[in-house]
Amino acid sequence: METRKIVAIIAGIICLFCFVPLHVNPPYNLEGQFQRFVSDFDRPYRYNPEAYESRFLVFEKSMVRLKTMNETHWKNPNSAMYGVTNFTDLTPEEFRTNHLGYRNVENTQNSSTGMPKMESRRADLPKSFDWRLKDFVTGVKNQGACGACWAYSVLGVVETMAAKSGQKKAEDLSIQQIFDCFDSQYFGCHGGDFVELLQWIIDEDIPLLRNGLYTKRTGGNCSFDAASGVRVKDFTCRNFVGNEDEMLNLLAFHGPLVAAINGLTWQNYLGGIIQHHCDGEFSKLNHVVEIVGYNLAHNTPYYIVRNSWGKGFGENGYLRIAIGKNLCGIAQRVALVDIVDQQ
Repeated sequence: METRKIVAIIAGIICLFCFVPLHVNPPYNLEGQFQRFVSDFDRPYRYNPEAYESRFLVFEKSMVRLKTMNETHWKNPNSAMYGVTNFTDLTPEEFRTNHLGYRNVENTQNSSTGMPKMESRRADLPKSFDWRLKDFVTGVKNQGACGACWAYSVLGVVETMAAKSGQKKAEDLSIQQIFDCFDSQYFGCHGGDFVELLQWIIDEDIPLLRNGLYTKRTGGNCSFDAASGVRVKDFTCRNFVGNEDEMLNLLAFHGPLVAAINGLTWQNYLGGIIQHHCDGEFSKLNHVVEIVGYNLAHNTPYYIVRNSWGKGFGENGYLRIAIGKNLCGIAQRVALVDIVDQQ
């Protein structure tokens, strides 16, 4: 009798396990996450089963990559965090083609005037500096699926320098004027070189017009009032690898900087300080940003970087990148605007 009771109890336990999931904590529901992604970002392929499946596979690979990148974050919460963004259903190649637009045009020349003359002020350098706090930086722009980062970043720096010159709130300059009037071997959304753009602005004495003052080209002509707008008198571009202290000096005592960087691993950036997973080789440069400040008081000193992928990207459109290691190539090719006149 006792034996029968024991057998019955064992049978009951075995039967109970038939109704208990194998994993007490169910595995991450990747397909559910993808469904939310498709809904949140209103992807048109939600109604196309074949395209949906294809994008799901891309999404899955992105999730594997960002999981690996986040291993550093779990060990150091100050480091960058990666997750689902508007770009997570793109392959790295698609992301590069549609959202990274820097092209280093051969034989472009830098300004002959050179760097502004200033004594090293490292001892007097503020522990932190941010041009946004002076109201000299306009709102974050969104280039969309257009490789115009090179143009947006140049205009961003000019906007700040113009505001600094006139000691007034920064005003948006017309990106359409650049698209319509800049005659380059590349064009608008197909990518470009910020050095070539700056040289053209100076050589042709181009006044950069504020939004609303430039009328879109008609009949193939690019025309504007040459007596108005912001004029760049000079610029310089150089390599600061191994000398990032000088970049901080220029940021604090001169103005924001345009920098070519490697943004390939930014595809799933959510926030935090980028300290790893960002190759700084010159040959990897593929995007252009604006550096608007820095913070040396933090445990991990960092640059404040303004991007052009909208306010929904990263930290309200900005990133933080650790100082001193040429991360993402941030010190490889850096330009500053020297003098700005405006009417």
